[in-house]
Amino acid sequence: MNIVIFKTTVCTKEEASQIKSLLAVSFPAYQVNFDLSDCDRILRIVSVLNIQVNRVIGLIDSIGIQAEELGDEIPPIKDRFQSVNTNLVDNIPLVMSKN
Repeated sequence: MNIVIFKTTVCTKEEASQIKSLLAVSFPAYQVNFDLSDCDRILRIVSVLNIQVNRVIGLIDSIGIQAEELGDEIPPIKDRFQSVNTNLVDNIPLVMSKN
C-alpha cells in the first residue's frame, strides 16, 4: 500500500471535489481524500500502485491550485526535544533535609 500526503492551497469543498474528480479520471486506482480542517489543507492519496507524485502535482497545478508533497521523515528524538528549556531545572530551589 502506498500513501502520499500533500499540502495544498485548496480553500473550498468545491475545489476539493473538482480535484477528486480530476484525479479519479486520470488515476482510477487512487483513493483520494482531503482534510480541509488541517492548516495545510491536506490531500491524501492511497493506492496499491506507485503514486505518480509529479503528475498529481501537475494536474492540480493545471487548475490553479498548488500542492506539494509532505515528507515522511520523523526527526530523531534529540531533535524533537531540542526546544525544551533545560534551564528550568536550574531555577528549582534545592531543599536539603537535616537528617
